[in-house]
Amino acid sequence: MDTAKRTSDDRLHYLQRGPAADILRLLQRHGPMSTKQLRVALGVSSLNAVREQLTSLTAAGLVQTSTLRQGAGRPTHLYALSSKAQALFPQGYDVLLKLLLAELADRTSQEQLQAILAGVSTRLAAHYGGQSAGQTLQERLAQLARMSDERGTPITIVEKGNAVVLHEYSCPYFNVAQDTPNVCELEQQMLAQVLGRPVRLAKRIVDGHAGCEFVVDDGMVNQLSPTSNEAL
Repeated sequence: MDTAKRTSDDRLHYLQRGPAADILRLLQRHGPMSTKQLRVALGVSSLNAVREQLTSLTAAGLVQTSTLRQGAGRPTHLYALSSKAQALFPQGYDVLLKLLLAELADRTSQEQLQAILAGVSTRLAAHYGGQSAGQTLQERLAQLARMSDERGTPITIVEKGNAVVLHEYSCPYFNVAQDTPNVCELEQQMLAQVLGRPVRLAKRIVDGHAGCEFVVDDGMVNQLSPTSNEAL
């Protein structure tokens, strides 16, 4: 069975309705979560039921674990999507985009390629609503959250001191970004244009992190819109 067929079959099996699919989508939306956090989010009373699903997903290579130590107590085990699970979610014409970028790289200089990507980012920002004159940062963040949900790559927005941090726990360009790092700039520049603020790419899923992290530095930021949400 070829890779594309196997991925398609896995997608049908694991992303259909059911506890395993619910867990994968929670991890896609919120990033690493503990067993207790998953139990609460799923609305079930039994930790064992959650553990059974996690054991199955781990055995299938769809969930990976890490350990969080806080103080002298017992460490907390966190669960996150694996690279295999990332590939189950819609990737958006991966092959076409990868080949197109490769062809552009062969035919253009680095400066020309950067200019083309900047133009694509502008079109992408406009496609997802762009920004309206007079909007506050909070309103633009709320718009961005709605936009991200609609395209199937939800974000978590967290205020940290003088900055706003955007977390994406599923990558719309995951397979492409592994071979063509420039594609990550599409997302970064699109976010900057929608928000009207400089955006810094701090972490990437393809580098082994649990999610992509974008930092919006904007001095002291007022309380976020109710549509934004804190990381679990």
